Amino acid sequence: MKRTLTFIMFPLFFVVFVFCGSQMDRAKHFNKLARAPEWKPDEVIKTLDIQKGDFIGDLGSGGGYYTFRFAEETGSEGKVFAADINQEFLKSIELDAKEKGISNIQTILAKTDDSNFEENSLDLIFIRNTFHHFDNKNQYIKKLAGKIKKDGRIAIIDYKKESSSGPFGHNITKEDVLESLKGNGLIIEKEYKFLEKQYFFILKKK
Repeated sequence: MKRTLTFIMFPLFFVVFVFCGSQMDRAKHFNKLARAPEWKPDEVIKTLDIQKGDFIGDLGSGGGYYTFRFAEETGSEGKVFAADINQEFLKSIELDAKEKGISNIQTILAKTDDSNFEENSLDLIFIRNTFHHFDNKNQYIKKLAGKIKKDGRIAIIDYKKESSSGPFGHNITKEDVLESLKGNGLIIEKEYKFLEKQYFFILKKK
């Protein structure tokens, strides 16, 4: 009986933490998860081959773990735009940037159907564990295609459906991604397979 009670209470505690904890705590929690060795953040950064002076959009930036990694990689000559629909997450990034003296980060309040990035402005859009949230993936990706420069790229990392890693069924299939590209002038340039439980695609314009 005791073991059964423990089993029941664990998911209940998780739900209470996620939905009732402070937004700042959630931001820190997401950053802690993002830097875990299982998700190979250093290899992800290396694979993206970011150049000094790049303009990068971090879509679904959460607590900003990758936002700050990108800010370091692109240097003062470049800029990182952290976009999220959660204003409190963006405030957390702004506070951290101010505290660390980082000036090449700008936050953007996104909408559920638009990143609010400027047109033809970005060398890279990075979407990690966020793609599965898009209600109309085809239309969202179509808009994102207009946000990147001619040689720009869109990186998508998300949970594989077959891995059952995504919380509450938040995951995708490769078919989801392919379907979203129809009629958008985008193709999968590369697919990386070093993440056991996640897909990692690089999209580019045809």
